[in-house]
Amino acid sequence: MNMSGLNNTQILSVYYSTLMIVVWILFFTIFVVSFMTFIFKWVGQQAEEMDLKQNPTVLKGGRRVPLRLISGGGKKIPQARHHLQVGWYVLWYGLGAIWFIDGLLQAQPDMALPLFVKLVFKPLAEAQPEWLKHVMEFGIILWNKNTVTSNIGAVLIQVGIGLAMLTGRTRIWGKIAVYTSLIWSLVIWIFGEGMGNLFSNPSFFNGTPGAALIYAVLSLFLILPKRYWLEGHIARFSLRSLSVMWIFLAIAELIPANGYYTPNGLFSIIATLSNMPQPQFISTSLESIASAIFRDPVAWNIGFSLIMLMLGVMGFFVKSRKVFLTLTMIWLAFSWWLGQDFGFFGGMGTDLNMSPLLALMYVACWWYGGARDDEHLIVRSVNKKETLHAHRG
Repeated sequence: MNMSGLNNTQILSVYYSTLMIVVWILFFTIFVVSFMTFIFKWVGQQAEEMDLKQNPTVLKGGRRVPLRLISGGGKKIPQARHHLQVGWYVLWYGLGAIWFIDGLLQAQPDMALPLFVKLVFKPLAEAQPEWLKHVMEFGIILWNKNTVTSNIGAVLIQVGIGLAMLTGRTRIWGKIAVYTSLIWSLVIWIFGEGMGNLFSNPSFFNGTPGAALIYAVLSLFLILPKRYWLEGHIARFSLRSLSVMWIFLAIAELIPANGYYTPNGLFSIIATLSNMPQPQFISTSLESIASAIFRDPVAWNIGFSLIMLMLGVMGFFVKSRKVFLTLTMIWLAFSWWLGQDFGFFGGMGTDLNMSPLLALMYVACWWYGGARDDEHLIVRSVNKKETLHAHRG
């Protein structure tokens, strides 16, 4: 970028924006490598521990013999392969890492400028119903009293939540962090996202149902007693709720009154993203798609709606978990690029947006719901020495 003619403030802004992108890439790379290493080690450890619990051994004749092979050594129980702990850990550490990244994004210098409110919050508030507009304007007034202090406060909250969750899973500060995550998410959803545009031309590409709402739901899942995970309630509720969400978004996209059949419907959303400062290949690809949508908005809108409708219906009826999860991840990756611009480019991206959060929810809850047994999943609680029976979801 040619910096001739820029004043010191502008150069500093460019420097900090570049620095944040580098830090984000480095952290993301380190996180992915560390996270996958942890997952592989944990899965192996859990498999060994579960095998010992389901097939206890005793010393007989100088060698270890499975207890179930000894007369009267125990009743035979249905064997079930499951991942009762992995999903919960994936969600806990995944959410903590995303909050930490969001805090780094919030620390970008443009966030502390009044221009941030003018370009992001005010247009969003203007598009809402009158009652919600007044609520958001109240939040804007509070933020604008001192934008620097407000932004530093937001950075500290989000980085604090992330670090506390990453380092305090079994500590009191970890529990405080997840409650703070729930409350802060709802504050952002109302004052910063306009309730995900639910009342103003809702569309997945327009931010519906809102990334902050997904943060709140994931936080609530971690607050609920673990027996809801063990019994499969959270897995079933999540997968069915996500299916309902896709069907709702598909229908909202198809309603003519929402304006997505017009040339300026989806085109305006994607064209705005393409004008953000970002790598040229991303900008060029978004411009190409935006042009295609402008030429034939009806076909593109119906196509996107059918994809979401298909995912919603498949979530209720498809038996193959791997096929459905693969298709969903492809759609989330595609929409993260097309409708959300990866969430962090442009200097005013406050978070990673919805697609990574939805992917995290699918992976965590699908892992928990991955029991394979024709009748019942039998879970033996190590701490309470009780047996919980959960029907396969």
